[in-house]
Order: sequence, then structure tokens, then C-alpha cells
Amino acid sequence: MALDGAIILNLLVAGVLTLISGTVALLLLQRAMVRNMMATAGRPPPADEAGPQRRPASRPLTIVFDDTAQPGRDPSRAILFRACAAHVLAGLAFAVSAAVLLLLLSGMELLPLRTAVVVLAFAWPVVLVLNFLTGPDRWRQAAIIGAYFGLLLVLCGLAAARGTESLELGGITIPGFGQPLLFWAIYAAPSVFLLLFLNRTIRAIGPTVIVFVIVLLFGSQIALLIVRTQPLLDMAVHFAVATGLGGNGLFWSTVVLGLLVAIWPAWRCATFLSDRYAAKRTSDVLVTAGAIWILQALMLSFNFGREHGAVGVLAAFVPLLAWRLTLAAGLRPLVREAENRPDFRLLLLRVFGFGRRSRRLLDLLGARWRLIGSIDLIAAPDLASRTIEPATFMGFVRGRLSAFFIQDVAQLQTRFATLDHRPDPDARYRMNPLFCGNDMWKDAVIRLMRDASLVVMDLRGFSPERRGCIYELQTLLDVVSLDRLVFLVDVTTHVDALAGILMERWQELRADSPNIDLDNPRIRLINQAEGDAKAVLHLMATAGLDRGKA
Repeated sequence: MALDGAIILNLLVAGVLTLISGTVALLLLQRAMVRNMMATAGRPPPADEAGPQRRPASRPLTIVFDDTAQPGRDPSRAILFRACAAHVLAGLAFAVSAAVLLLLLSGMELLPLRTAVVVLAFAWPVVLVLNFLTGPDRWRQAAIIGAYFGLLLVLCGLAAARGTESLELGGITIPGFGQPLLFWAIYAAPSVFLLLFLNRTIRAIGPTVIVFVIVLLFGSQIALLIVRTQPLLDMAVHFAVATGLGGNGLFWSTVVLGLLVAIWPAWRCATFLSDRYAAKRTSDVLVTAGAIWILQALMLSFNFGREHGAVGVLAAFVPLLAWRLTLAAGLRPLVREAENRPDFRLLLLRVFGFGRRSRRLLDLLGARWRLIGSIDLIAAPDLASRTIEPATFMGFVRGRLSAFFIQDVAQLQTRFATLDHRPDPDARYRMNPLFCGNDMWKDAVIRLMRDASLVVMDLRGFSPERRGCIYELQTLLDVVSLDRLVFLVDVTTHVDALAGILMERWQELRADSPNIDLDNPRIRLINQAEGDAKAVLHLMATAGLDRGKA
């Protein structure tokens, strides 16, 4: 049917428009963040900066590299495995339901090999979801993709071994060995367009934007369908002739009218998604995974609807229901455990100006730490694509981004009272970015340091000219116990200068510092020379959460 092709084309166009509009929106958002960060309330410096009592620590400081240390158990590993298992089972529930429906509605027998091929094709989005869950660890991603296509090649081998007959398709002979690949190309490959809105550049806002764009495009499609009804078509043709619009002008006028009419429902769908996220009825993972499987169900409905009409369209959403119920059941034990788990808070500090590697570190760290606790950080444009929540993005679209920025002590107290340290419905915790005006970040970071279970400072690119980092180093020594503090370094870190600054500041600790009388004061440095993924794994294993340190 032409309608099926038009709808699938709309989805492909929606993916492209989401990538383009999302990228532009993020660039504008980053510029708006810079403007708001430069705004100050003009208040005097905090009284604490007037000069607290200071004295040298009782014992000398030791700086150690943790590269060769024997790490403890990574507390996130088992949780990540169980979360991935829940998503795999849910994806299989979708795939099995879709495969059975497809074969039954097509009048085909449920033969083992045939069913396995169809199930594996419909299970393809599981690969996308798992790659999202595990973060940008290239080895893990390669293993997930390799395992999927390895299974597909096994089915190809079984098809050849069983003597599957060749298939003629468009004048091309497809041997039995290649038919599982062909089926994958027909039913799974089109969903590759999902990668457009899963792009890490816009992933934080991708689901919100693609929902808005899809509703807009469907509005134009509905307008075209309405105009094609005979009475309205006659009126439209007479109008086009009378005004000189012509056929092309009538078509595009109808499209634009449909888009304009669909703006309000598209906006309401986007705000509904934002409101559910704000109310903790969903999470970034559930929103993204849900968008993937809903779009897969839509594409399935087009295939079913072509031959079976409305019944086929409705039947296509049975697998979606199976996915959601299975996922809820699989995640429920993890959610209960998360609700009873101690509140582990990670504060991530960094050298500003190294956006690409800061984003990668946050992606990797978030994939692990957010399984056991929340991540707090000072928001900045370099991490906007990772930390912008739906409510913040909608506030930016409304022109109210400044309302999210802390400009005085009262606003800081209000923001801290609303920091989210409870698990989401998928048992993961959230990131809490604090948007601060120029003169408030110091107050915010001190409060975050005191509340954190672990403070990680990414010192890649550090040099003595980084005055803000030096302030944070002094403050860390003043308020954070050394067993809750880890520094990340690499070849771009001026390690000698860093050591000199730490030793100097160690002689000028606040008199009430938790480090003033430590028996064996040590600062841990983790070298990221072997890659971010290994550094994050080492960090998780040395965090001491399983030993009650944090």
C-alpha cells in the first residue's frame, strides 16, 4: 500500500529531522547556558572566604597511583548483568510474539528454524538497547554486535545444512544460506534509522524531539488523507485552480496546514513525556528503550496492516505489551533492592574545556555508577548533551532556562532540597546537574563535596593556570576525607605541578578538616593512560562501597 510506504518514509524523515533539529537545539542551548552562567547576583563573597583558621596536617601526605593496587569487588557488575538480562528477556518476549503473529497471519507453519530466524530478526533492537545500557565501551559493544550476528550466521549455516531451497527475488537467486540474512535485511535493517535519534550528541533530548517530530509529520499525513476524500478533493482542486496554486502548491499547502494543526498535539505529547519523567514515572533508559520498541511496533503494524487491515494493525501492538510486562517483571526485584540500598552519591569534578573526553568519561561512569547511586555535578555547556533533562529542555524551548540557574543562597537551598537521590522505575539513579551563575558554583560545590559518598576529580588537562581547579583541590582537602577522594590523571596532567600544589595546600588545611589528624594520609591517583573504560572499571572496584568506606 502507498500509505504504508508514506508512513515508513515519515519515520525515516523523522529520524533525520530529529538529528538535525536536536543538534541545532543543543547548540542554541549551550549558548544560552553560557549567557546564564555569566549572570551574577552581585552579592558579596561568602563569609567563609574571609579566612578560616588553618594549620599543617599532623602527618605528611603520600600520593599513590592505584594502577597496581588490588581492587575490591565492583558493586555494579552483578546489577548491570541483571538489568541487561531483564531487557534481553523483554526483547525476546516482543520478538517471539511478533514472530508467532507473523507466521500465523501469513499461514505458515511454526517450523523451528523458520521461527528462530524470524525471532532473531525481530530481536535486533535488543542490540541497540544493550549498547545503550553498557555505555560507550567499544569492546563490550563489539561483543554484543558480534554475538548477535554470530547467531545469525549459525542460522545461515543450519539453513544450508538442511538444504533450504533457493529463492527467486526480483530476478536474483537467493541461496538457502543467505535467506536468514535476507529476512534480517527486510524486517530488521530498516530500524537502523533509530541510530539517528540514538546518536550520543542528542540522546538526552532525542526521544522528546522525535516524538514531537513524528506527531508533526503524522499531522501532515492525516491532512493529505483527508484532502483525498472525494468531496474535499473536488473543493481543493477548484480552490487551487481559482488561486493559481497548481498541483504542487495544493500539496505543500496541505502539508503545511497539517503541520500547523499538529503543533499543539505534538507539544502536548512532548510535555507529557517530560511530566512523566519529572514525576519519576519513567527514566531516560525506559524512555529511550520505549521509543525503540514503539517504533519497531509501528513498523510491524505497517507490515501486518498491509495484508490484514485493522486487525493486523492492532495485533502488531501485542508484542509491545508483552515487552512492557516482561520488562516490568524483570526490573521489579532490582527496583526493590535499589529502594533499600544505602544512598551512594558520586560528585564528579573536572577540568573544563575538554568536552569530548569529559562526555565519554561521564557516559562510561554513568553506565556503572548509576546502578548503585546518583551522580552530582556542576552543569556546563561541555556536558549539556549528557545532562539535560526533559524538563530543563522544555524550559529552554519555552524561553525559561534562566529559572533553572542558581543565583543566590536561597535558590541554592531550594535546589539542594529537590536533588533526586531515589531510584527510577528501572532501578537506575539519576544525574543531578546544578546550573550555577558565576558567583554561586563555589558554594554549590562545597555543599556537594560534603554530601558525597565519593568525589572523583578528572584532572586530565590540569595545569597550574587552572585557578578554579586549584580552588577545588584546596577545598577538597579541607572538607572531604581522603578515603572518599580519587583523582583521574593521564599524560596531559601536569603531575609534578599537581603534587606540588597538593603538598603546599596540605600545610594549610582548615583546622576542622577531616584530614587534619589522619594516621596514614594518602591521595589516590588513577592513570587513564590505558583508556577510559579500564579506568572506570578500576575506579568502581576501588571505590570501597562493598567494604563500607563510602
